[in-house]
Amino acid sequence: MGRPRKDVHIATDWPERRKPVQTEDRPRLIGSRARKAAIYCRSAQRPRRGRIMTSREEKQYLYQKQQGRCNYCGYKLAIHYFHVDHKISTDRDGPDRLSNKQLLCGPCNSRKGSLTDGEFRRKYRLPGSRISKSPPSRRIPQEYFEKIAKEIAGKKAARRKRDTDWPLL
Repeated sequence: MGRPRKDVHIATDWPERRKPVQTEDRPRLIGSRARKAAIYCRSAQRPRRGRIMTSREEKQYLYQKQQGRCNYCGYKLAIHYFHVDHKISTDRDGPDRLSNKQLLCGPCNSRKGSLTDGEFRRKYRLPGSRISKSPPSRRIPQEYFEKIAKEIAGKKAARRKRDTDWPLL
């Protein structure tokens, strides 16, 4: 069987574990199982889709640029509570540059999803990004966003109902 290896996962463990566990009891993996484990070890070290992680200095720069406020609701938070978001999503081939990044609070970031900055601002009736270069000076309550989301959902439901209620001729 050979001598035990310290740096490879057992194939049954590799989805749960992200880094190699240093033990001397691990059996040596052979063939495709070893390749899968090695690929998993390498891929766990880098971010998904080959993106470059935002450095601490970049996040600090964005924090100072936005005066410690969320770019949409204006809520003031400590730097470690903010999420770094792309104005144009990387799913839509947006660049991974600092000019395409902004800091958002958790609720605004999850609400934005993969929308672009302009689409989000139109949907929630916020001033355009060219008009407002900085976050709102006064905080916009989360209830405002929830109210608009309910209006949009109601309109979509009414449209669906109207489309299904057409009489068949």
